[in-house]
Amino acid sequence: MPPGPTSSGEIAKRIVSLRDPAEPWGEFAVRVGLTPQVVSNFRRRGYGASLETVVSVVCNTSVNPEWLLTGAGPRWLPSKILEEDPRGAYSAGLLDAAARMEELLGELRREAGRGPAESAPAENTPGSDGGP
Repeated sequence: MPPGPTSSGEIAKRIVSLRDPAEPWGEFAVRVGLTPQVVSNFRRRGYGASLETVVSVVCNTSVNPEWLLTGAGPRWLPSKILEEDPRGAYSAGLLDAAARMEELLGELRREAGRGPAESAPAENTPGSDGGP
């Protein structure tokens, strides 16, 4: 049975868990393609991760996107994928999929009568993961 939906807050916790304990937080943020402020907001304020954040982390690390999004599967991509395509077409495909997801979300919002001002909360806003 496939895993259920994951909140953006759970995804943010998985992103934070990628840091080596000896690695300074600022260096970690740069390594995964985020700003130190975004990582700090994940850690201290419990903010959720946006689609753009997920794409950035996947493109800048060898984390398995399935694990990042759902918690299922291995944490890291098999080395064979990385050897054959070190973030080349794989990342481009991920970016294309993310762009298509954004388009579909926009269409769903329009169909539901929600304009841009009523769209889902942006990254780093309290409650963006459905929590406090």
